[in-house]
Order: sequence, then structure tokens, then C-alpha cells
Amino acid sequence: MKRARGNVVLTSLMLILVLCGWSGAAEPAASRPAEGASETALEMVLPSLEFDEMDFESAVTYFRAVSEANIVVNWVALGNAGIDRDTPVTIQLSDTPLRSALRAVLQTAGGVVPLGFAVIDDAIWISTQEDLNTRTCTKVYDIRDLFSGEPAGEAVAELTECIRVSVAPDTWIANGGTQGSLRYLGGTFLVVQTYENHRALESLLNKLRGAGVQIQPSPAAQVQQAEPRMILVGNMKELCSDPQAMGIVALGSLRTEAGLDRADLVALLNGMIENNPDSGIDMVASRAMRNAVRMTLKDLYIEMGDTANATEQLKGIIRENDEILRHAEQKR
Repeated sequence: MKRARGNVVLTSLMLILVLCGWSGAAEPAASRPAEGASETALEMVLPSLEFDEMDFESAVTYFRAVSEANIVVNWVALGNAGIDRDTPVTIQLSDTPLRSALRAVLQTAGGVVPLGFAVIDDAIWISTQEDLNTRTCTKVYDIRDLFSGEPAGEAVAELTECIRVSVAPDTWIANGGTQGSLRYLGGTFLVVQTYENHRALESLLNKLRGAGVQIQPSPAAQVQQAEPRMILVGNMKELCSDPQAMGIVALGSLRTEAGLDRADLVALLNGMIENNPDSGIDMVASRAMRNAVRMTLKDLYIEMGDTANATEQLKGIIRENDEILRHAEQKR
């Protein structure tokens, strides 16, 4: 009868993982954001499931129907491993996520041949584990929250080594493997791995986040990171002594941080032009500041689709420059 029923340092990092119970297995997806419809479908809970000598193909059809997921079977790979569509499956489960139920069915159908599944292009692919181990995909992981301050070379290297030691160590090309690669790029890891190894990596990063890990840069790296800040402070001191330069900086902040909509900001900037008359020896500076305001107004008008007023601001800049040049010629 057939029936279906369904309703830092590396040592420190590793110590933290051991204390948190890390085993290298993938975490339940509840700890991770769903990546698409297939990942969401894999987490749906089946209240009850009973297959009694059901053929393997019908079991897959049942999962496809109840989950409405795109499930694809590599029957060629399965056939080469001696597993056909009529392979009988007997299993009884309750309150089980589709992910776990599917694993149980694949284990039963495969017998001594390891079977598995992977989410590839948002479809659930079923095949032999040997076949799936040849299929990799690329994912990007934002890891900036794991660092105290900007990620530094030494600290990034520690996290990289932790990953290569903890997640399928034999698969990484850097460890002599043939498929896994990991590159750091601007606060992210660009990782090429199999589906299961990506899940293990996500689990590892979640373990570190759950433990509150903040990787500290070395003293040398801290000094290196401080240098650009000191240069910035020095530049700001020079700007503070140059009213025109500081005025331009203030204009940028006014536009981005004041929280005004474009119309209110346009009115404010026009008022600044009207209330900034020439004053003797300061004529050049005042006109230069008006030009900075006009340039900001020009950009705002363009964003508002008002090309006529944007053009007027450019004409105003030309007039101001002519006056500055005329003034300079008269002083010679």
C-alpha cells in the first residue's frame, strides 16, 4: 500500500565557538535571513508526514505540491548511483520542517549512497552528494560588524583563517582543495563554495555574532588606522582658518544634514545670496561665497527639473567672476 499524508585571534575565536557548541553543522535557517522562495519553502513545517512504501518519484512530487517550490531531480546522477524513480520510501514524521523531512527521505532512498539537495538559482536540486559537491555558487558576506573599528589586514586574516579551519577545511583552494575560495573586499567576504558549506559558513558567522565577538586590530594596525584621522584633523584646522573654505564645507552640511526639503533649502540659499552684499575689501570673498551658494542652487534646481533656474545660477556665477576679475584689474 502506498499513501502520503502531509499537513581577536584564531585561538580565541575557536574557543568561543566551542563554548557556544559549534560543531561545523549548519544552523537552522531561523537564525538566518531567507534568501528566496526555495529557502522559505524549506522552512515550512509539515504537521504530519507518512510514506508507506511510496516510490521515490511520488515522494518528490508530494513535496513539490505541498511546498509549491521548484524542485528539480538529477535522475541521471541518481540512476548512475543505482537509485531509480521506483525506489521505495517508508517514513513517518510529525511537526517537521520540509528541510529535515526531505533529508530523511533522501537518506532512506539513497541507502548507502549519500544523497542531498542544494538551492541553486532559487530551485531545490536533488542529486547525489558527490554531484552536489561539484556545484558551487558565489555569495557576499558583510563582516564589518565583527570588527572593532575598520577591518584591518591582520584582523581580517585571523577571521579568514578561522573560516578555513572551521568550515570544510579540505575544500578551500588555499588549503590544497579544489573548489572553495574566499576574498576580502571592502568590508565583505566574496566566497565561492557549495550550498552546504555556505550554510555552515553562515552558521559560523552567526555563532560569532551571537557570542558578541568584536575582533580587535593589533596595536600596529591601530596606529595605522589613526594616521588618516590625524591628517583629517590637520586639514580641518586649516579649513577653520579659511572662512571661504569653511563656508563651502558648511554649505555641503546644510544640504545633507539640515533635514530641509529642496524647496525650503532653495529659499534659504536664495536668501543667503540676497543678504550677502559686497563690503569693500571683502568684495572678492563675498562674491566667491555667493558663487559657492549659486553652485549648490544649480544642483538643486537640476534635481528638481528646473533647468531655467539652473541656467540662471550659472549665468550668475559668470557675472560674479567677471566682477572679481574686473576688481583685480583695477587694483593693479
